[in-house]
Amino acid sequence: MTSVWLALLLSALAAMADTVGGALTVIRQFEGRTLAAFTSIGAGFLLGATLLDRLPDTLHTMPKLGVTYMLLGYLLVLTLEVIRQNHSRSHENAHSHHTGHVHATAFQGGTVALISMMVHTFMDGVVIAGALTANRAEGILMFVAITLHKVPEGLTISAISLNSSNSRRRAFLWAFLLTCSTIVGAISAVALGSVGGPGVNIIMALATGTFLFISTSDLVPFVRSQEQPRNMLLLLFGCGVFYLSLTLLQSIGLS
Repeated sequence: MTSVWLALLLSALAAMADTVGGALTVIRQFEGRTLAAFTSIGAGFLLGATLLDRLPDTLHTMPKLGVTYMLLGYLLVLTLEVIRQNHSRSHENAHSHHTGHVHATAFQGGTVALISMMVHTFMDGVVIAGALTANRAEGILMFVAITLHKVPEGLTISAISLNSSNSRRRAFLWAFLLTCSTIVGAISAVALGSVGGPGVNIIMALATGTFLFISTSDLVPFVRSQEQPRNMLLLLFGCGVFYLSLTLLQSIGLS
């Protein structure tokens, strides 16, 4: 199997985890303790992948402009997150003053969250496909790192949709849109890679910035907010698993 087809296959498999998460929310919800544990491991693995793999690779391929593009990617997700939070606050105010408009306002806030997460999942696909076409071993590690946090991602967007519209069909559809966004990101990375190296290097640097935000400003604070030593240990476990996996691949010359 060529690197391109493997990249598209693994990207599609990772993307389906969003749909699985959405389906689980529609059928039944995980207990908070279970979801937090799963998210903690994924947070650690993604943090390790970002700082130990994606960041050094970006600085190596783009020593001068890599940091600039990473900053742009970071600021893009930060901006979307701020917009989403402002919509959420508007929803709370509307609920306290105008109960009759609560569903419309909540749907608007949910839509912003969906757009923000679709940007994130687009970058998921970019990173998996881009990494696999450059180095198969490192790409497989990125596939694992991303897939680990995708089920909670699908659960989250489906829960937001249910809260805003109370429609199980729409909740599942939103999770499926995250799946589609990931696949589009993978196809985009493969297309850019076939056109030329500079284009895919830029989009990979942007993606690294988004992953830096997601891991350090989103997932890690979530784990800390749980105030459970067990979850912090699981985060460290996730980091350790990625480090050992990367070290093993490097020692046998596959990375």
